[in-house]
Amino acid sequence: MALLVRDTNNDPRLLAKLNLMHEREPAMQSKIGISTALRDYVLRATAESKMRIFEKYLAPDEIRFMRAHYGERALEWPQLMADVRDAIDAGATPDSPQGRALAQRWLDLFCSYAGHDPATHAKFRHALMNEPALTKDSWTDDTLLGFVRDAMAHLVPAR
Repeated sequence: MALLVRDTNNDPRLLAKLNLMHEREPAMQSKIGISTALRDYVLRATAESKMRIFEKYLAPDEIRFMRAHYGERALEWPQLMADVRDAIDAGATPDSPQGRALAQRWLDLFCSYAGHDPATHAKFRHALMNEPALTKDSWTDDTLLGFVRDAMAHLVPAR
């Protein structure tokens, strides 16, 4: 993963394009020597290493829920991060309709494997703040995460 992050210059837009090409162009799979099955295996192994870290922070039922649902939508993250990066580069602000829509997509994707309990969400945030391995090689940076955090603050105030 570290090589892929390096080769894409930590840009999720390039990762999203590579994923799309990999899915749509079978010749690319044979040319680079990475089949869909191999890619999926690497993704599962990477996810498993992160889940092991989250086990230190989450209750058994929370980790079971995460394990059951994490892979269902994991391939949506690169495109979402790419869309956030595009919005930032285009000058969108976190409180704009575009910023709020991106924050809602982020929240929906996160809740798909974290559930909807604010106490569980706090445990995830605590883990992410204390475990650098959870964000290493993730195509995020302070600018992207700061934009999403600020945009989330502009969602429904009751959140």
